[in-house]
Amino acid sequence: MGDNSVGEFYSVALTNNYQQADTGTKMIHIGKKHHEHDRLEGHSAGMGRNTYRGGVKILKTAQGARNYSQCDSLLLATNAARIRSRTWK
Repeated sequence: MGDNSVGEFYSVALTNNYQQADTGTKMIHIGKKHHEHDRLEGHSAGMGRNTYRGGVKILKTAQGARNYSQCDSLLLATNAARIRSRTWK
């Protein structure tokens, strides 16, 4: 994204009865002073499974770029699951 740009991503996933939700984002910071905010929520019940895969890449040209990512999970049953992984290193 260009100089002084803003990127936002909001997601809510609900799963139940063996459902699976696979959510996530990828953001590449290119411009100077680029700001990004990711807010994700996953709610699982009754063998439901939520997976979040996300990645942020900040290039050398993105001086002063900032990223804020928050991923929250609510497990509504003892057999529900949450998985979080990075897609980039």
